[in-house]
Amino acid sequence: MDEVGLLEDLKPEHAKAAIAVLQEAADHIERVGFFKGNYIDGSSGKPLEDCPCCILGAFRVPCLNAGKSMIDRSILQSPERRGARAAVTHFLGRPIAEWNDLPEQNKGTAIQALRQTALWVQQVFGL
Repeated sequence: MDEVGLLEDLKPEHAKAAIAVLQEAADHIERVGFFKGNYIDGSSGKPLEDCPCCILGAFRVPCLNAGKSMIDRSILQSPERRGARAAVTHFLGRPIAEWNDLPEQNKGTAIQALRQTALWVQQVFGL
C-alpha cells in the first residue's frame, strides 16, 4: 500500500483518533503482554482486558467495555480503528497478523511498531 492507499483508509479528520488508538494499543501490550496466534490469551481466567494480546487484539480491547465480543469484526470498522490498522499495515509492509506471528516478533517489537507508526502518522498528516 502506498501513501495514497493509506489515505483512502485513514482520512485527515480521523488521524488524531487513529494515533490515539495506536498509542492505546502500545500501552495495553506494554501493561499486559504480547500474544501470538490469536487475538488474546484468555487461558489465565483473567478478565480479557488483562490478558496478553496481539496488535489486533489490542485494537479491540477498549471496545469490550461497550459490550462487544473480542471476535466482533465490527470493532475494527470504526474510522479510527480502520485508519490505525491501515497505518500499521502500511508501516510494517505486510498484514498485521502475519507480522505479529513471525518468530522474531515479541512484546518489544510490537510496542515499537505501534509507537513508530503513531509518529509516522503524525508526520504524514503534519500533526
